[in-house]
Amino acid sequence: MSRALYSISQAKHLFPCSSLKTLYYSIIHLHISYGLHAWRKALPSLFRKTEILKKRAIRTINKTIYNGHTDPLFRSSQILKLKDLYEYQVNIFMYDFSHKLLPKSFDSVFKYNHEIQTCPSRQSDLLHVDRCRTKFVEDLPLYGFPKIYNKYLKYVAYTETRSRLKKKKII
Repeated sequence: MSRALYSISQAKHLFPCSSLKTLYYSIIHLHISYGLHAWRKALPSLFRKTEILKKRAIRTINKTIYNGHTDPLFRSSQILKLKDLYEYQVNIFMYDFSHKLLPKSFDSVFKYNHEIQTCPSRQSDLLHVDRCRTKFVEDLPLYGFPKIYNKYLKYVAYTETRSRLKKKKII
């Protein structure tokens, strides 16, 4: 990613911001998004370094100073922050789970509350989240994915198609 960022920073004097954004998506974004929901919780230091490189990339794309605030730049460029990109990918994965688009081996991984509880409640549509004793276990996909799904339930579960979910701006 650092090499790709160097290439974009060399090209920022030649191309407009829209072309730099295209370069970002074709070079850097692919490296970040590949398997993000698997490596996100593996090494916090790796995630932090990737987050710093992504911020440097957004500053380069928008041709701002090296220590400028990045929140408005992410919004104006319509590029998701790393945390938001992670939640976006988890929501797509959970959409596939809720619509039975994943392999059969995933069918018994997550359970809905109505499968566990005997009487109906307001939370019957939510996925069941087991209690955890440690922060490490709480962040693993088995426990973290249902939390994110429950947070965005009205957007993810009630969307008709996967392509519509990808186009929605839920995060």
